[in-house]
Amino acid sequence: MDKKEFEILFGVKIDKIKKFCVIILPPHRIYEKQFNLKKITKGLIYKYAENSEFSFIFAPMGIPFSGDCVLYLQKSKCKKIFLLGLAGTTSEKHQQNNLFLIQKAFSPDSFSLTIDLKKQFLSTSTNFKFTNTIKNYLKEQNILFENCISLYSLFSEYNFIKENKNIKAGLLDFETFSFYYALNKTQKEGFALLCPTDNIIKKEIHENFGKNKNKTTKTIETFAKKSINLLKFIINETG
Repeated sequence: MDKKEFEILFGVKIDKIKKFCVIILPPHRIYEKQFNLKKITKGLIYKYAENSEFSFIFAPMGIPFSGDCVLYLQKSKCKKIFLLGLAGTTSEKHQQNNLFLIQKAFSPDSFSLTIDLKKQFLSTSTNFKFTNTIKNYLKEQNILFENCISLYSLFSEYNFIKENKNIKAGLLDFETFSFYYALNKTQKEGFALLCPTDNIIKKEIHENFGKNKNKTTKTIETFAKKSINLLKFIINETG
């Protein structure tokens, strides 16, 4: 991909990309406010903002966009890429903690396998090298490691979970699998942080983004604050 194509898609020249990048999934406005991002440029697919430390790339929700973003960044100066997103959970205990660091992601890797409830999974993992100092910080801040399943269908997720109870993953999203797969493909380093917002078994998504929207917004705001503090700690630790 040439530089002009990148600028069309991202609304910024590829030379502007910093060493540390954060891909942010919707709802974008919460993060814009929490990170005090004033100037945001819009490309055809992605939006871009920055501060002195990070390039922030706002991606649409959906399977290809986070993975594609990593692939588009492979010729940039970016060395480490982090993903901030939301997830559903199958466990009430997960909703007592608003931030999880994803260690491994599973995926049926197709829309048809998701809606047909097939038990055929691919898996991929974070490639980030966690120092003992970072591990101690995670423990002090009660940031837990977890696995997730990245599905291809919101419509089918309830039935999919009922049919695949043996998968050792407490969270469900759409993007982490493609994000990790692209990281490993490009040899960029990074990890995903997910915030549980609804219990899939209880079918809470419509309620939590409807009449309970204010409570969900506060949960995401807390997630955003903890996430950026973690990322700042990490770049100070790793350079």
